[in-house]
Amino acid sequence: MKRNDYCIFLGMFVICVVNMLFMHINVLQYSQVEEVLDGVSWIDNCCRIFIDLFVILLVAVILMQGRLKSSMALVFLISSMWSFSNVFYSRFFFHYITLSSIAEAGALSDPIVFKSMVKGFRFVDVYYVLSATIFILLYRICPSHTLKPFKFVKRLVWVFALIYVFNLSAHVIYCASHDDLRYFEYFRRRVARRVFGINHFPALPIYAHFHNGSVKSILVEAYMSAQGDIELTEEQKIIIRNTIDDSKASLTGCARNDKVKNLIFILIESQMSFVIDKAIDGKEVTPFLNSLKADTCVYYNGNVHPNITLGESADGQFLYMTGILPLRSMITVSKACKISLPGLPRQLKKIGITHSRMILPTSPSLWRQDEMCSRYGFEQLYSSNDYPGSHLQTLTDKQIFELASQIDLRESESPFFSIILTASMHQPYDKILDPSFEIKATSINDELKCYYNACHYTDKTIANYIHSLKDNGLYDNSMIVIASDHHVHTTDFGGGIPKDIPFFIINCDIQDKMYKGPCNQVDLYTTLIDLLNIPNAWPGLGYSLADNRYNSLELKERWDVSELIMFSDYFKYNDVFL
Repeated sequence: MKRNDYCIFLGMFVICVVNMLFMHINVLQYSQVEEVLDGVSWIDNCCRIFIDLFVILLVAVILMQGRLKSSMALVFLISSMWSFSNVFYSRFFFHYITLSSIAEAGALSDPIVFKSMVKGFRFVDVYYVLSATIFILLYRICPSHTLKPFKFVKRLVWVFALIYVFNLSAHVIYCASHDDLRYFEYFRRRVARRVFGINHFPALPIYAHFHNGSVKSILVEAYMSAQGDIELTEEQKIIIRNTIDDSKASLTGCARNDKVKNLIFILIESQMSFVIDKAIDGKEVTPFLNSLKADTCVYYNGNVHPNITLGESADGQFLYMTGILPLRSMITVSKACKISLPGLPRQLKKIGITHSRMILPTSPSLWRQDEMCSRYGFEQLYSSNDYPGSHLQTLTDKQIFELASQIDLRESESPFFSIILTASMHQPYDKILDPSFEIKATSINDELKCYYNACHYTDKTIANYIHSLKDNGLYDNSMIVIASDHHVHTTDFGGGIPKDIPFFIINCDIQDKMYKGPCNQVDLYTTLIDLLNIPNAWPGLGYSLADNRYNSLELKERWDVSELIMFSDYFKYNDVFL
């Protein structure tokens, strides 16, 4: 092969390298890396980019029977598609694409999800057009050349060896240049974690993907999914039992439960605490929720820290229905739909709340809602398919509460548990839902104005539903919970806005004694278990807020325990809480 030919092939390969580097830079921009990256992190990343592309090139050479030109075209196509997909995915889900997210690709057909992802387009994405143009120009002048696969593999072995030597050398130099890091044990742990990627993918998926590359991350997740239930060691079983006992110890049992009440749970899409008590142009954004906050008979905590991961809204439901933290390395429902869960509906049966229903604004199959509804223990599932008359695929909040009111009248046999999910406050925030609530302030950007307007619209629909409960005689006999599934974090409206979400309990009995400071989303399940005095209940992995002596959780430890529970299908073999 001539020198010019080598330069052309090298240029084509460099474009593929830049594709992958562009992907990693963009994912880091929109995602929160679990640990701090240092200078050598970028060397790790670049080494893995080369390894990923050489692995893809090897497969392409084998498939194309040694034809290098066709192989390079396949490598470019794969790297471009993978890079483009990850960039847009991360702007909506704040994570690299995982196998579990690919399995849930059907959810992208939902109009709200699709529209939100399209809104993620940025001017910098013109890069893909530019890179494709340059590659096509190089491809047209590229000569045909055939490689011998076996000889190519031998050369790749040497290439991989050189990459790893260079990578290890970077870590040696880094450690040698820091006085406090010049010892073998630290170097061994560092290399094991950063170069060979041992045992940190489940807990640090973004960090691990950045350092270990896409090919290895996909293979690790495939292995985790294929291995089935892990067998817990005795030490791990003790850790789980001690954590459960710790959560149990936070239960006060001080709430009155003379009469079993209905439990109605309103789960609001993307409601954030900073909106509560907010007034613009002299008008309250959420007048009804404000009135609840001021009501001495209502418990309110606006300091709830979200604990969702890449599952977003589905993670919020999972937290409230199980008291277990979601998986950090994959979409939780992809695993949760296959294991036994101590869902809240099952716990409520122990105090006589035997009727349970979930009311969704979407189709029942979106994010496996139908499967998860069964896993949680709900008896009935209602969705947009059950709303009478013509409507869009996703119900508005007005429609979902109309459907809920109809079901309340038709199936008001008490006591019951009902959870109602809203969707109108879902991103993107690019339209006005309530024309009567006009914001004229020029200091507020258009996106935030639309969010405020959506909050006002949803607040009004919640108020109407609560009034219908009073009219139907259900209000006084029900504990009513209002919570948010997660915060808004794609744009953060320019930044600087607190991410805390609100939590209300109406007809709580002991609201004046409860803790109102900073807490976690996982605590809400444990709090409900405590307030309802459910005997022999799964306490969740949080702490009850029923006692104002609340101590904050050590989240990392709880997350490790949650993943042990999930990956071992713990409740299948320890069914005492079911």
